Amino acid sequence: MYKIREVLKGSKLSAKNQDELITLFSSVPDAELESVAKLLSEDPGLAETLNSNLQRKREALTVGSSDLWNSILTDEKDQLAAIKN
Repeated sequence: MYKIREVLKGSKLSAKNQDELITLFSSVPDAELESVAKLLSEDPGLAETLNSNLQRKREALTVGSSDLWNSILTDEKDQLAAIKN
């Protein structure tokens, strides 16, 4: 978790958004966080993408829009495919 916290500190995210992502990652096993920390270190812009997706998901849940939720998931699939390539 320490690596994630350090990478997020260097991002353009607000302290509040950093804390929200840290809270999100707190339930992830440390072994899996290693790869996330590596990705975020290699591309700090991913922190902003993760934050944006989190905020959009919250909005979709708040308004109860399954169409918005599905759109977010489609966007995330495209983002993951871009990272793999």
